[in-house]
Amino acid sequence: MIRHDTAVHWAEMGYEMSRAYWGQGLMSGVLATVIHYGFNTLSLNRIQALVEPENAQSLRLLEKAGFRQEGLLSQYEFTSGKYDDLYMCALVKSEYINRSQK
Repeated sequence: MIRHDTAVHWAEMGYEMSRAYWGQGLMSGVLATVIHYGFNTLSLNRIQALVEPENAQSLRLLEKAGFRQEGLLSQYEFTSGKYDDLYMCALVKSEYINRSQK
């Protein structure tokens, strides 16, 4: 899922994968393609993702792709009858370019 705002040049992405496919490296390739498309085709300056703190695998995946944790959003989302905290993770185009040139 991608939600983007052309006026401010950012997008928020989310993803889910069946547990049967976890740990196979599939999402790394998908994420790389989405990031490339966002910065090079959509002319985005920022791509962000919200992640539940207990989802360590997703946080590692984003970190490997160059995303930084920017902070914890307290009780940001109401799901299944409770409020959940979420980490805001983001990658900006200048960091993506610098990382790509190494």
